[in-house]
Amino acid sequence: MSNRIYHQNHQTVPLTDSHQLYQLERLRQWLSKALIHGKNETSLLTEICRLVVDVGNYPSCSLIMYTPDQSFERSARYPDSSSEHPQFDSSLYEQALHDLQAYHVIHPEQTPSLPFHKLSVILLPLSDPNSTILGILEICRPSAEQDLRENSMLKAIADDIACRLSELRQINGYRQQIKRLNTEKKRQGEFLSYLQRIDQITRILQSAGDPQYIMRRALDLILDIFRVSKALLSGPCDPAAKFWSIRVIAHTDEQPPLMKQNSQYPLLEEGVDFFNRLLASQDPVMFGDDSELPVPSQLLEQYDNPPPISGMAIAVYPLTGEPWTLTIVASGSRRTWSKLDQKVFKEIGRRLSMGLTTWLNYQHLEAREAELQSLVRAIPDLAWQKDRDGRFRNCNQELENLFGISREGIIGRTAADFYSPEQARIFDEEDLWVISQGQPLHREHWITFTRTGHKGLFELSKNPVFDSRGNVIGLVGIGHDVTERRRAEQELRIAATTFNSQEAITITDAENHILRVNQAFCDISGYSCEEVIGKTPNILASGRHDDTFYEHMWQQLKQFGHWQGEIWNRRKNGEIYPEWLSINVVKDSQGHITNYVGTFLDLTSNKQAEEEIERLAFYDLLTGLPNRRLFMDRLRQAQTNRARSNHINAVMLIDLDNFKVLNDSGSHDIGDHLLVQVAERLQNFIFDGDTAARLGGDEFIVLLEELSDNPHHAASQAKDVAEQIQQLLARPYTIADQIYHSTPSIGVTMMVSADEQAEDLVRQADIAMYQAKNAGRNTIRFFDPQMQSVLTQRATLESELRAAIDNSEFQLHYQPQVDSTGTIIGAEALIRWNHPVRGIIYPDQFIPLSEQTGLIEPLGQWALEQACRQLMRWSEDDRTQNLILAVNVSARQFHQDNFVEQVRQAISHSGASINHLKLEMTETMILGDVSGAITKMKQLQSMGIGFSLDDFGTGYSSLSYLTQLPLEQVKIDRSFIHNLPHNENNATVVQTIISLTRSLGLKVIAEGVETEAQRQFLNQHGCLHCQGYLFSRPVPIERFEQLLQLHDNHSQGYS
Repeated sequence: MSNRIYHQNHQTVPLTDSHQLYQLERLRQWLSKALIHGKNETSLLTEICRLVVDVGNYPSCSLIMYTPDQSFERSARYPDSSSEHPQFDSSLYEQALHDLQAYHVIHPEQTPSLPFHKLSVILLPLSDPNSTILGILEICRPSAEQDLRENSMLKAIADDIACRLSELRQINGYRQQIKRLNTEKKRQGEFLSYLQRIDQITRILQSAGDPQYIMRRALDLILDIFRVSKALLSGPCDPAAKFWSIRVIAHTDEQPPLMKQNSQYPLLEEGVDFFNRLLASQDPVMFGDDSELPVPSQLLEQYDNPPPISGMAIAVYPLTGEPWTLTIVASGSRRTWSKLDQKVFKEIGRRLSMGLTTWLNYQHLEAREAELQSLVRAIPDLAWQKDRDGRFRNCNQELENLFGISREGIIGRTAADFYSPEQARIFDEEDLWVISQGQPLHREHWITFTRTGHKGLFELSKNPVFDSRGNVIGLVGIGHDVTERRRAEQELRIAATTFNSQEAITITDAENHILRVNQAFCDISGYSCEEVIGKTPNILASGRHDDTFYEHMWQQLKQFGHWQGEIWNRRKNGEIYPEWLSINVVKDSQGHITNYVGTFLDLTSNKQAEEEIERLAFYDLLTGLPNRRLFMDRLRQAQTNRARSNHINAVMLIDLDNFKVLNDSGSHDIGDHLLVQVAERLQNFIFDGDTAARLGGDEFIVLLEELSDNPHHAASQAKDVAEQIQQLLARPYTIADQIYHSTPSIGVTMMVSADEQAEDLVRQADIAMYQAKNAGRNTIRFFDPQMQSVLTQRATLESELRAAIDNSEFQLHYQPQVDSTGTIIGAEALIRWNHPVRGIIYPDQFIPLSEQTGLIEPLGQWALEQACRQLMRWSEDDRTQNLILAVNVSARQFHQDNFVEQVRQAISHSGASINHLKLEMTETMILGDVSGAITKMKQLQSMGIGFSLDDFGTGYSSLSYLTQLPLEQVKIDRSFIHNLPHNENNATVVQTIISLTRSLGLKVIAEGVETEAQRQFLNQHGCLHCQGYLFSRPVPIERFEQLLQLHDNHSQGYS
């Protein structure tokens, strides 16, 4: 590479290449130190140019910086002599930046203006890390030849310079920002301090007490905030006024000011200008020796030797009335009011306007209170004032007259002193509403004044009374007697009735004949006007309501003059529909009924909407069963019913076993279909009075009502139902042509007490259900351990009962039946269980269980066969061959299809005399199927068997079936024999039964006869056959035959 020129005293010295590169390295080191220590950009730029020339051995160096207005400016150069530096047009710099990013070399032939023939210039762009152009480093070189290593090193030097310049500018930016923030923080701190003091003023203005005193306290605080000698509130701020006055003044002067509070002053010309300035400006207006406005002369007049004075004033605008003026005065020094002072003063003026509003309102209310009292006294209607506690504060002469007491006797008393307790309660509630809501209330009441006895219909208007702060302090009431007006309006009611209403309207005369109907009536009923005029509204009767419904309607009309309610009527096309009907009575001036006006709306669409709403609210959408909400409602209703009856209820919670497995193994549709089928099975299974519901998921719940009043029997019934449900739900389910199986776990709890909470019962059933789950699923568990024990005992008893039939543990006992002479004419066979451990067990302990389990059928057949055998043995003895033997037949046994055949076989196998066998049947077992019962009885009668109707009079005794049944005898139930002959009711019933049976040609026998007086009463009234403890208890056959032998058929009674 060619030699370079070293710049020294404007001479050039050729150097070697290695020496020049050394000089560049040395230059970069010096520049690094300068860049590190340089804090000011201007001085740093000059130092950079000097080092490039002195250390880098270049003829000259310049820094051309890129200005914010996008132009180039030579910010530094070295040496300072302009002849050493080439002058280029700025477009050359822009072109250099555009063409090359690193550097741009200008040769002598390109620029003849170069001072030396062999010089060249290199332009090095300066840019920050974001590629933003900062300027150009311009270096003159002593040679025109290119050296890439030199150019690369100069480029690195330019990058160092650009980086440092960017940092300096960023640091300077941060410093400026911090300075601004500190200034703002100081200003905000001062403003915050002012705001705290302003808030103190606000709290003072919001405190309770005399408004003028409160305003004075606020001015005292303003004195402290601004460190001034006077603060005054004056008014009005009206340039057209002749006078102005100081309403409130506060001062710190040792001597009181000549200006006095509540003093009035003439408004001078300078005051007019002052007020105009205040009203024209939203900001404070300054006055004083150094201000645009001079000190008002009326302020100076209070000083003998006026000191320097400055102040501020601002117009204060209350919500009502004219503007006022707030003025502060600093005396003894000249004050310059800062912008912050002015801003704070303006805010104080704004907040003071609220306190001023309160003050003005207070003054207004005082005047209004006086006016109101005068107005109340002048009102011709009833007028009164009350405080918040409902005590009278004022009233007029009209109220005094009706109360029957002077105003002095009324003030301080309450409604309870002048009205009935009920009327006073209503008025107190209305007064409380007006005061609490702050709203007027208009009502119409019939009022009776207790002291004077005056009664009338009054239109009452009650309005709240507010204080200056908007708080309700009482009410004012006006009452207008509208008794006569309402009577006049009532006479015109028909004329006022509009026939353009959407409601159907019917007008009838006093005899209920239709006079007029409107179009809505025709649209709803389907009848034309011509078809109904002259007829009664009965033409619409649907037949759904009984006479009691209409009697109640007319009673309401007669008593109250109106009736309204829901009623079902029939359209012309026969369709029955619901409607909401209102009927009003129209009377003339003498109180006679002249017309009835009826209006009604068709509720068909409402009913449909109600049904849909009820379905969504109370029924499960998937299964259609009642949901939890409806179930709980019915459960609570069942508890209420339980309190009125002795019947026990049961709650069963059913959970499907492994339902989640089924649901997860297939689609959710399969689970839904299964739930629907479970719901259908439950719904079809339960009785009408019971409830099956879905609680959610795979949980169902069943409520069984009206079970037995015996806790053990009720638990047994619940267990039977639970077992049937268990079997029902365990049957296969067909879903989408596939067979699925599911079993239930059932928890049962008994509602024994009406005091139990519905939620507790459901929780108990839930606990029992989980016990069933834990027991292996597909099982039943009772919540109450005692109930579980009862069921276990029942199961044991059932097992023993089955074994007892096989082990011949049953025997028949016989209770004699006697005639009027005491002669035994027959007996009733009664079954007894001779338990090997418990001894004799009576029928009431095992007959209900045998009926539930179906064991009554073999047991009844055994008893029938034993009775027939006994008849056969009696037929072989002259003393007993004429005895009649009565055998009880159960309902289940009687309703068997082959019952007649069973009786025939029993007689046939025993060889007994048919004519001496009598079957006893109850009323209830016959009523289940009267025609079927008659058929069977006639078949047996044709064989010679007789029938006795047992427990007559305790069931649905009816002559209709009594005359149809082929009966031979009627047995009077023991409940009617008890307390004879002293109980007149029982005596009457017994006499009626005896008379009835004799008229029908039937024999009659009474059971339960225990006293001689009872026997004599029965004999006297025609009942000649008796049975009971007076003669003998039921006894084994051996004891019965001893009785026969003992009395030899001639005894008059037995013990």
